[in-house]
Order: sequence, then structure tokens, then C-alpha cells
Amino acid sequence: MTYLKRLKYVVLGAMSLSGLLFFSNNTQVEARQVNSKNVMTTKSIRSGKVVIPAKTRFQVQTYGTENGKRTMTVSMDQFNYQIRRQTTKSSVKFAVNNTIKKANATYQYLYLVKGKTTLSDAAYKTAPRLIITTNGYAEYYKSSNLKQKPVSATKLNAIRKNGNITYYYAKTNMLKLPDKHIQSKTKKYNCRLAIRSNKNYGSYSVGTVKNYFYVPTGNA
Repeated sequence: MTYLKRLKYVVLGAMSLSGLLFFSNNTQVEARQVNSKNVMTTKSIRSGKVVIPAKTRFQVQTYGTENGKRTMTVSMDQFNYQIRRQTTKSSVKFAVNNTIKKANATYQYLYLVKGKTTLSDAAYKTAPRLIITTNGYAEYYKSSNLKQKPVSATKLNAIRKNGNITYYYAKTNMLKLPDKHIQSKTKKYNCRLAIRSNKNYGSYSVGTVKNYFYVPTGNA
């Protein structure tokens, strides 16, 4: 083999290696992008009959691979009623193909039962519920049956924390909840709901100090 031929193969080999390294780096960047726990859809995604709209924030349970393609498993309990009602499954697997991006944060999921302390089983089943979903909805249910349409469901536009109080802002009134109307130039934050974390663990006050809710631990 002549010197020029050897040089040609060396150059081609170096170019091939460079291309391989570049491809590998891109794969690593893509993997980092879709490994985030908090994500937002860049377009609507579908798995069977379940559709999650574009610009929906949520949390991913786990990532995996199926038939050589990236997947993510998502808990359905974290979503608002309109998304949850599409399936009876507790979790659904979606393909990950440039459909999500990392989100700085989601709304913290909150499941509250109306009452000051742990209720009896009978009272627990009929007590109203307040749920803050990770995709930004405040939902009020008249009982423990979350398969029924909520009494009210309000899209949240912002959240602010001040000490032990969390303020949720919405454009419209949150029915059945003691929210407060405030002045908003953009009208996106006309209504504000305050949820206070009390000294007793798991106890909250919604809107007013004596409007007690709690995080269920003793009830099934």
C-alpha cells in the first residue's frame, strides 16, 4: 500500500470515528433531556385511547426501552379529571420521541379530605375532596368517588409560597372553594386561593383558617 493510500484510509478512519463520537454525544444529550422527572409535552401524545395535550406539565414515574425505543411510564392519578377519565389504568406507558422537554417544576400534587382530624370510615367516604393536580388544576369533589365529574375544576395559572401559606392563582372563580377576588391587569390572576399548612402534621386550612382539610393517612 502506497503512502497516499495509507493516508487516505487514515483520514477516512478519523472522519468515521469523529462521526461516531458526534452521534454518541448527541444520543447522550437526548437521553439527558428525556430523563427529567418534571416534564412538559411539546405536542399531544397518545397511548391507545389516552391523549395528553400539548403543553401539559407532569411527572414521569420511570423511563425505559421497548423494541429499541425510549418509553416513559406515567401515573394517571396526578392528572385532572378530563385526562384521567380516558382510562381505568393507574399508569400508562408512552413513547418518548421528541414529544417532551424538561420542565423547571410542576404543581405539587395535593390530595386533601375535608375535616379537622381523621374521620370514621363512613364519614371519610362521603367527605368532600380537594385535589391540586400536577398539570395545574384545582378540583373539588363531593365525595371519595373520583370517577365522577368534579363539582368544580379550575385551571391554575400561577403559584406563590409565603412561609406556610401557598397561594394559587386562576382566571376564574373556584366554585365551592373560598378563593378571593383580586385585581389583575392581565386578568389571568383574578382569583386567589390560599392553602395554609398548619402546625399539626397533615392539617391544612383552605381559604379561611377554620376551613380544615387533612391529608389522609389512617383511612383506606
